[in-house]
Amino acid sequence: MSARDRPEISLEVDRICDDFESAWVQKPFPRIEDYVARSSADARQMLLRELLLSEWEMKLTRQLPVQPVEYESRFPEDLELLAEAYGAFQGETAKVESGSCAGEETILVSQAGLAAGEATDVLIPGYEILGVIGSGGMGVVYEARQLRPSRIVALKMIRLGRFASDSDTQRFVAEVNAVARLEHPNVVSVYEIGSHRGEYFFTMQLVSGANFDVFLKSGEHSTDAALEIFHKVCEAVAYCHSRGVVHRDLKPANILLDEDHVPMLTDFGLAKDLESVSNLTQTGDLLGTPGYMPPEQTNPESPIDERADVYLRVPYDSDRASPAGGR
Repeated sequence: MSARDRPEISLEVDRICDDFESAWVQKPFPRIEDYVARSSADARQMLLRELLLSEWEMKLTRQLPVQPVEYESRFPEDLELLAEAYGAFQGETAKVESGSCAGEETILVSQAGLAAGEATDVLIPGYEILGVIGSGGMGVVYEARQLRPSRIVALKMIRLGRFASDSDTQRFVAEVNAVARLEHPNVVSVYEIGSHRGEYFFTMQLVSGANFDVFLKSGEHSTDAALEIFHKVCEAVAYCHSRGVVHRDLKPANILLDEDHVPMLTDFGLAKDLESVSNLTQTGDLLGTPGYMPPEQTNPESPIDERADVYLRVPYDSDRASPAGGR
């Protein structure tokens, strides 16, 4: 039986690879040799190949050079494995580069092209992916069955997976950190945070109803019902501010309603941590939704605080079904 067919070896390799890829989030970047030294003799070859592929993919996303000669000097006893792994890496790279967006959809399990509810072959240990709920500029949200404990959850991953840029990864991690410290009945709850083969994910409470946008546009509900929902949203936003989190993308579509029309604030992908000195907005970035964002948010160099969320005083003109903004 080969090492790849032995479950205990595969688990060992997965565990070490996850640690290695997590270390690539910030400098100094990890050394393959340090992680190979942690493996058993039986797992060494399989692990080395996976670590090489992982490092080359990480370098690709950061536009760092991949030079085979460097690895030949570092691993002189594994030249045959190096040649095979590099050939596989070149094949995967060609898929991404040859088709631009189409190539990305192929290499990334066609995440961007999946319709809501459609099945996918994304694999995360401990979860059964049931289908796509939705996707945005940075993330894809799946409906998934968590095996232990057994429950249906929403699982969010970076849209470009291991090919995501550093800024995308940092924003994703910032979203996770922001939501994880929030505990409020009208803010979606986070269950688990993790990464697998360099792809970050987190699971959260699955809200089965429609969003506030659909609720308002249906015209089937009274103004009082809408205001009651909005009052609860305001309380949730005030709580977020008390914990140092500014949402920065408040809009009806980011307010989910359960079957009893209880609102849940979600999608903290652009959230700002007021306690952090980090600024993930790069010069020239425009983050937010036009029509809902305050004027200062259109200038990436302007300071943003709680007032950016308060700007959206009246979320929607339900009679006209058009954004009212703060105007």
